Amino acid sequence: AVLGDPYEIVRIAALEALTALGPKAAGASPQVTSLLADAQPAVRREAAIAARALGAKGAAPALTKLLTDKDTGVRVAAARTLTSLGAAPPEATMVLLDALVSGQTAAALDAIEGLEALGASMPADVKARLAQAMGVGALRVRLRAAEALHAVGGAEFLTTPAGRPQKGIRSTLDKALDSKDAGLTRRAVVLLGSLGKAARPWLKHIADRATLDPSPQIRVAATTTLGQLGPVARPMAAALHLAKEDESRAVRTAAEGALTKVQPPPGSEIEGLIEALPKSPLTLRAMRALAALGGNAVPALVKRLDSADERIADGAVRVLIQIGDPAVTALVKALESQSPSMRRRAATVLGRVDVPARRLAQAGAGLTRLLLAATAKDVVEVRGALLRIGRPAVPSLLAAYASADASAKARLLDAIGRILPPAGDVLPTLL
Repeated sequence: AVLGDPYEIVRIAALEALTALGPKAAGASPQVTSLLADAQPAVRREAAIAARALGAKGAAPALTKLLTDKDTGVRVAAARTLTSLGAAPPEATMVLLDALVSGQTAAALDAIEGLEALGASMPADVKARLAQAMGVGALRVRLRAAEALHAVGGAEFLTTPAGRPQKGIRSTLDKALDSKDAGLTRRAVVLLGSLGKAARPWLKHIADRATLDPSPQIRVAATTTLGQLGPVARPMAAALHLAKEDESRAVRTAAEGALTKVQPPPGSEIEGLIEALPKSPLTLRAMRALAALGGNAVPALVKRLDSADERIADGAVRVLIQIGDPAVTALVKALESQSPSMRRRAATVLGRVDVPARRLAQAGAGLTRLLLAATAKDVVEVRGALLRIGRPAVPSLLAAYASADASAKARLLDAIGRILPPAGDVLPTLL
């Protein structure tokens, strides 16, 4: 009775309810079929959609008549339903292709849905028309056309035999990735996961989305895409390690799974993680990731103690302090560096690292030389490292005392006095 209501809005509401029920409402197929001849185009369109949801194969003749309807939305809905029911005449495909280039976004999107239903049996000329739609028009239509081509096995229209992106897909992905519409961006990121080597031009963009995008959903999608790309994504190993430190559990899980697929060479992520240290959104995550690598990260971190970028150098100091014992030997060698900044920062780490004092004994001679050459500003850090060593540092301090000038002797005495207050046991030597 409701389907026959005199008010258009009531008939449409009833059809929408049947569509939501799907095959469970198949018993209403005859009434739905009758509404395919309704005087109102909105009702005819909704009836065609409902016939698709109900699987009303008996409606095929009435749907075929609608392929010549005056209303574009009705024609497209009828063609989609006929395709879905497996009863589409050639005219149905033509209706969908015409809608594809109609300039009407809604009709074009519906047309793509209908064409995608052809699946792997989609003719090559139809795929070519989809590829054309991928290069012009509304971005939502272009991206949906690319997704449909991927779904029906039209890889040749997305990538070249040499593994490069086709012109149409390149332009569409560039625009979608920079779109303010998070939904389009996420879909573009997901699609990239299916392009294999052809996704290389966008690896940096995907990595940035995996680590910096404010949306956890997009970060998960980007991290997952890197995993789907497998070895192709190895240059982005640092991004996956940063994602492992993400605040979102879903992102962390995706990163762990991606790393098992990408399998980057051990240590290949270190430089990328160090480069992330100055980026405030990533600093703490980069530090945690580097610290987790332990001794493997030490050589690169010690090298960066001399960085002209204070943020990288200071970040390296903080990470080396966290790494602790595995860094001691390299830090002691750094005390002999020609670079004053490297020597100073190495002393800072040695003064703060949480290791037994005996592990620092080998640094005594280097720290003593540094104490004599240090500026007033740096003396505190160097002296702090010597205090950490304690008594084992005293012989080096005493050896330097004999040839030191008055100013240097004052520094040496100050350090000795702090290590062995009141320094009574070394005074005879000094005197």
